[in-house]
Amino acid sequence: MSCRKSVQPRVFAVMPPLTCGIVEIQLLRSRRRTLAVEITRNCELLVRAPFRCPQNEIVRFLRSNDAWITVHLEQAQARADAHPEPDDVTKSMLITKARSILPELTARYAVLMGVKPKQVRITGAKKRFGSCSSENNICYSWRLMTYPDRAVEYVVVHELAHIRYKNHGTAFYAYIESILPDWRERAELLKK
Repeated sequence: MSCRKSVQPRVFAVMPPLTCGIVEIQLLRSRRRTLAVEITRNCELLVRAPFRCPQNEIVRFLRSNDAWITVHLEQAQARADAHPEPDDVTKSMLITKARSILPELTARYAVLMGVKPKQVRITGAKKRFGSCSSENNICYSWRLMTYPDRAVEYVVVHELAHIRYKNHGTAFYAYIESILPDWRERAELLKK
């Protein structure tokens, strides 16, 4: 059993000269030794810091990473604007569409690729479009249904390729390319 104590985020504002202006930041302190900054899918700034790191050092760290923060905040905002959280009716339609399309598409490509997934599930994952477990269970996020068909096919092939290759090595991508020669262009569609 772990004896780690729960660490709650603390919010504070960082004043300019950050290019992005005054930004609300979640500060998460833990036993880590270094500072790290992350832009969340909700376009929030998350700073991970050691317990004893002074706030002025954190502010100095953020200011030194000002350009990176600004660029990545803008990118996160563009993604959020392109794919806003749907209302309940739209969400229900997307889930129904995913349940209808993804298992069938997976079965079709599985035959073509000579692999067999154990199970196909539809989830509400926000950070991943798909995943393949070590037991060859494949999960897809219903959110994938907001992307073009070519991107959806890429995710299906990507996850099925993990049945044969449990990593993202050269052989893994060569295998994907043998099925979808234009996989790079398809993968780019997921970034828009």
